[in-house]
Amino acid sequence: MESVEFDPRVVKAATNFFGLHLTPGTNVVQRDDGGHAAQERADAGTQYDLVMVDCFQSSGYVPDSCRNQALAQNAHKVLKPGGKFIQHLWAGQLDSTVATYRGVFGNSSVVTRDAELGVSWLIISTLASAAAPE
Repeated sequence: MESVEFDPRVVKAATNFFGLHLTPGTNVVQRDDGGHAAQERADAGTQYDLVMVDCFQSSGYVPDSCRNQALAQNAHKVLKPGGKFIQHLWAGQLDSTVATYRGVFGNSSVVTRDAELGVSWLIISTLASAAAPE
């Protein structure tokens, strides 16, 4: 499992108080901006079954680098066929983010799920499966 966290205090809290056990090659945390880390992985040709984004600043605001077209395009590039790109965000940024992701993944490949009382949402974008050989 690879995680990306911008704030070193969050990594420290996760390891000291919430039981996050880091093991090189098994469970690692990269200290970086999520958008930058996604670009690195896309450039390297790394492939994943699942990409999850849970990135917030104060007041529930998701920074642009963690919900823009470049992030969606990089998630699209790194997903294996049938893979999922799941993002958690609040209602205020839902519509514009869904529109961006539908522009990359296609209208029918992006769905939303109410995670909590219409305030907290999940956006689930699925990369089409590879065509079956004829």
